[in-house]
Amino acid sequence: MAIITNVKNRLDKILYYPGDNSEAQDVKFTFFIYSIGVVPPVIGMTILTKILEVPILELYGYLLLGYYSLSLGLFLIIKRYVVVFYYVNSISVMLLTFYIVIRQGGILYSGGILYSSLAIVVFGFLFRNKILALTTSLVYLTGVLVISLFQSRLVPAPEMLKGNVNLIFTTLNAIWISVYILWAIFDVIDRRAREEKQKNEKLKEVDELKSRLFTNITHEFRTPLSIILGVASPAENGSVLGLPYEGKGGRMELIRNNANKLLRLVNQMLNLSKIESGTMNASFVQMDIIPFLAYLVDSCRSLAERKGVKLHFLKGQDSLMMDVDPDKTEDIILNLIYNAIKFTPKGGDVYLTTMLSEPGKPTRSLVLYIRDTGIGISNENLNLIFERFFQVEDVNMPVQEGSGIGLTLVREYLRLLGGKIDVASKINEGTEFTVTLPVTNKAEKATGLYSSNSHTQDSQEDENYVAADPVQNLKPSEPHTILIVEDNAELAHYLRSVIAPHYHTELAINGQDGIEKALESIPDLIISDVMMPVKDGYELCETLKGDYKTNHIPIILLTARADSDSRIEGLKKGADDYISKPFQSKELLIRIRKLIELREKLRLKYSLEAIPVPNNHKTFVSLDDRFIGEVLKHLENNYTEENYGIDELCQSMNISRVQLHRKLIAVSGLSASHFINKFRVDKAAKLLGTTRMTVSEVAFEVGFHDANYFSRIFSKIYGVSPGDFRKQKQ
Repeated sequence: MAIITNVKNRLDKILYYPGDNSEAQDVKFTFFIYSIGVVPPVIGMTILTKILEVPILELYGYLLLGYYSLSLGLFLIIKRYVVVFYYVNSISVMLLTFYIVIRQGGILYSGGILYSSLAIVVFGFLFRNKILALTTSLVYLTGVLVISLFQSRLVPAPEMLKGNVNLIFTTLNAIWISVYILWAIFDVIDRRAREEKQKNEKLKEVDELKSRLFTNITHEFRTPLSIILGVASPAENGSVLGLPYEGKGGRMELIRNNANKLLRLVNQMLNLSKIESGTMNASFVQMDIIPFLAYLVDSCRSLAERKGVKLHFLKGQDSLMMDVDPDKTEDIILNLIYNAIKFTPKGGDVYLTTMLSEPGKPTRSLVLYIRDTGIGISNENLNLIFERFFQVEDVNMPVQEGSGIGLTLVREYLRLLGGKIDVASKINEGTEFTVTLPVTNKAEKATGLYSSNSHTQDSQEDENYVAADPVQNLKPSEPHTILIVEDNAELAHYLRSVIAPHYHTELAINGQDGIEKALESIPDLIISDVMMPVKDGYELCETLKGDYKTNHIPIILLTARADSDSRIEGLKKGADDYISKPFQSKELLIRIRKLIELREKLRLKYSLEAIPVPNNHKTFVSLDDRFIGEVLKHLENNYTEENYGIDELCQSMNISRVQLHRKLIAVSGLSASHFINKFRVDKAAKLLGTTRMTVSEVAFEVGFHDANYFSRIFSKIYGVSPGDFRKQKQ
């Protein structure tokens, strides 16, 4: 058995082609061994044909040996396409056999060589490929049937009529080919037995894993479910529990927090299941990872502050373009930082440090050190922390919540990304995790480019930083403009790098700057932080939603303050959406797209087909209605004057051309000039249907100084000329 195993291992190395899995290796080994197994009997039979002077069968032996030598030699060079090789070998050998059978005088005088083709058919079933097996079977049966039909017309070879030559070769061929077939059959039986054994062992392992899983998960579910059921029970009330219903530390907050713990645990289990089933893939984009890491650290600061822990980000370099899977990298970093904060006592420190290894070589790695000054991990537990569902049980350590899945996911994610993780720790001194990621630049740059400029917090430097931002050079896939209001330069740059490939972007460094830029440029959507100097996100939202020039602009508030009170406050101020940090870039882009789509649908209210008629008795319930109503009022009073145009309308409305244009585009879908022309043409249509005025007179009446130009505009809007329109109305 050891010899066979050794031979198989050596042959596997010879036949291995980069990218082969164990199944492909097994198929190639089977094909090669069974093909080689034909050679010794064929050599023996060929020698016998020479001794007994059977020239046609001797030729058959030489042809088979030559063909197998060529085919197997070629296969050893290519080492691929094993099924194609078997197709070619099977059909070629069967056709050669049929040819020799015909030369010898048919099946009755073939010396039993037709059995060789039957062996090929049986061998085809070893591949577990129904199409392959059916194809070879069909070719074999067709050949036997055709030769049988023409048996009476074939002339036997003279040597096959001498003595017992035909009987001898028929017997010997039947024996060796039968042994060959039995070999294949027993091999199939042995394989199935081994596979069944492996399957049973796997099932046993899965059962043990399930038992551990249910033990750990039911224990982990028990605490939050007990809290949720206890706090939500109708028998309990605020006075009994001593807790308010809403607000910080209230019953609803307890329910939400514990429900989120359950959801987080379920999501981790689903991700782990995807990794084990091989259905999770890495999604790389080429980006500057340094501002991305700074953003992740910043999103953890609120948790660190609540725990009384200081969080530090130490950059070994200001910029590093590399292939990154943002979602999985975020999970890795946040998991490690959260753990560090959790196991660090009040007054401690947590550090994230970056370092580039082998900076002068083509093969480089980014090394991340996540270090804390916490309680540490004992040596006996250090090698077990990455095992799934493992949790440290030490009387010297405080009781900690957790599922034991987080670090397992971190390790599996890093394997998927081609990286690794190491850990070192000392009791009561702290723990340091070392994450190593390969630095490559193969992924597309379109969805995530980051500046290599240094990032500062000074507001003056922020402006320079934004001005030099290379993201501005990206060509967006959508014509809409997004205004980003964020005082943190690195986070602003991260947001812009996510959005810029899809939309035009503008930046503002605080709430007041955001208000001024929004009034000036009228963007299609605004993303704003809440906590900012000068004016915060709530003030920005309240100001812009109270101005008819900007009230239509959707606003997304982005903040680390994820509590319900903050969310409700933002919605009260008019925010259209509220996203908590950290967030998924895909989620942000989807929410942006959906808000813009909703705004596009609202344009139908004032679309080309239905500009509303001003009504002095109508009470406008929205600022958009007020804006359109004011525009229509001024046009109603002045449309007959041919010199009354965009500039005059802007003066009447006390707004700039840009503001008028962007607002009308946003609300009605029409530019200022098209809106005015549409209003005048609608007036002209009424005159054409109710008066006997000529087309030229109608044109001058509604403010067009050129009748031909009026006719072109009228035809473009109504699809017919003014004259034909009048005929239709009559």
